[in-house]
Amino acid sequence: MNRIQIATCIAILAGSMLFLPITSVNAQTDGVGVLRQGLVIGEDDRQIVDAKWLDANPRYRALVDAIGILKRTDGSTCTASYIGGGLAITAGHCVDADSSERRNLPCDNISIQWGFRNDAAPYLTSKCVRVLAARQLIPYDYAILEVSPLPRAEIRAVHNAGSSSGVTTPGIMLSHPGGRPLIWSGKCYLPPYAIAVAHECDSEGGSSGALILEEKFLLAVGIHYGHSGLLNSAIYLAHVPVGDIMDARFKAKGKIAVSSGKCLDVTDRKTADRTLLQLWDCSGDSAQKWSMTPFGALVGLEGKCLDAPFSANGTRPWIFGCHSGTNQMWQFQDSEFRTGSTQCLDIPGIKPANSTPAQIWSCHGGDGQKWTWTARQEILNTQGKCLDAASFSPKNGTPVVAFECHGGANQKWDLTAGGAIRGIGGLCLDVTDGKISNGTALQLHECNGSGAQQWFVRGTIRGLGGKCLEASRAHPANGTTVIVDECRGAATQVWNYFP
Repeated sequence: MNRIQIATCIAILAGSMLFLPITSVNAQTDGVGVLRQGLVIGEDDRQIVDAKWLDANPRYRALVDAIGILKRTDGSTCTASYIGGGLAITAGHCVDADSSERRNLPCDNISIQWGFRNDAAPYLTSKCVRVLAARQLIPYDYAILEVSPLPRAEIRAVHNAGSSSGVTTPGIMLSHPGGRPLIWSGKCYLPPYAIAVAHECDSEGGSSGALILEEKFLLAVGIHYGHSGLLNSAIYLAHVPVGDIMDARFKAKGKIAVSSGKCLDVTDRKTADRTLLQLWDCSGDSAQKWSMTPFGALVGLEGKCLDAPFSANGTRPWIFGCHSGTNQMWQFQDSEFRTGSTQCLDIPGIKPANSTPAQIWSCHGGDGQKWTWTARQEILNTQGKCLDAASFSPKNGTPVVAFECHGGANQKWDLTAGGAIRGIGGLCLDVTDGKISNGTALQLHECNGSGAQQWFVRGTIRGLGGKCLEASRAHPANGTTVIVDECRGAATQVWNYFP
C-alpha cells in the first residue's frame, strides 16, 4: 500500500472523537492548552489566534468570524462553521446523530457563539433552528444545521471536494478545542481522493466539527470528526449532502428573459450534459426555470448549471453538472434592482457617504442605480458601496443604507422565489409603507409577499473571462442561439431575471 491508501484505510477505521465537556485542566507549556482526546502529529503546530496573530496572517481575517463554539445544554462543546445561506456545519456526533442519515430534526439544546478569540468575546450567539441532515457512522460523521441570526462572515465550501476534484494543496483547521478561544492547527497533508480524509492537522477534543480548509484558496473541503490514534480523521464534503441541501434551497424557480422578451431555454428540455441553450417564447416550462445560488451558479433544469465551456467570443453555453468551476460562475453586473416596471433601487449622490439611506427612484441608469450581485451575496454598486442593513439585530423598520463593504452578515442578501430579497435575520428588503414615489426609503420587514417586497434584476450576466451572455440576434425568434461575447452594452446582452 502507498501512503494515500494507508492513510485512507486508517481514517475509515477511525473511531469518533467524543465532544469534550468543559472541565478545569492544566495548560501545556506551549501555551495553547491541554491535549485531551486529540492527536498531535510530530511537533505541536497549534497557535492561538488573536489580533497579533491575525496581523501576521491577514489572509485569515475574513474567516475567523465564521467559526463558532457549538454549545449544548449539557455543557459539552464542538466546533461549527458558517458556510452561508443560513447553514452551519459540524460533526454528526455533536448532535447525537444516528447511523443512518436523518433530516429535519429539532435542536433546541444547541447554540453557537461566533468570533470567540483569546482577545475578543463572542460578537453573536445563534440558535440552532433545526438539523437539516445528520449522520454518525464512520466515516460519515456530519451535521448540517440551519441557524439564526446569521454570523457576519462565511466560509465558502467546495461541495464535491474529494470526488472528481482533487485537493492537492496542504490543509489547515481552525477550531475551539475544549471550548477555548480559537486555535489554528498548522498546515497538514491531505490525501487527494478518498471518502475519509486522514489528515495531520493537530487536533483536540472540541475540535470535532471543524472544517478542513485547503490552504491555497481557504475553501472548505472536509469535516473533522476524530482520530485513529495514528492520524486525525475527517470526511470530504463530496460525501456530505451539503450540496443537495444548498441546491434545494435555491431550486430553479425563476426565469431569465432577454430584453426583447424571449426566455433562456434548455433545448428540447433535454437534461444531458452539454445540452445547448436557446431562446424561446416564455411559457413557465421547467426548461426555462433558473435560480442563482449564493456561490454564483445559475441552476436550471434537473439541477444542472449554466456552463460556458470556453471564453472565446461566440462560444455557446450549455447545461452541465454543477462543479463550482469558474466556467459556472456568473454575476449580474451593472444591473438594476427594480420594483415594478419603472422604479429602481437607488443611492443618491455622486460619492455617497457611509449610512446614506437607500431609496427607490425612477430608473435612469445612473451610477447610484447600477449594482453587481456578487458571489459573496453582496449587492455592490459602482460607487463602491454595499447595500447594508443598519443593524446586526434587525427588526421591522431597520433602515437599509449604503456602506463600505466589510463582508458582514448585514450585507448578505438572497434573491428568493417570488422576488423577495432576504437579508439578515431572514427579513425582507421592503419599500416603506408600499409607496412608489421617488425618494421613498427602504427598510427591513418581515417577509409578507406584498408588492413592496417584489424585485427583479435587469442587466448583464457576466461569466468566464468577463464575457457577457448574449442573444445572437437583435430580434430573436424561437430557437435563436445564445452565446458569450465581449460586453458592450448592447440590448442583446441585457437580461431580466424574475426569481
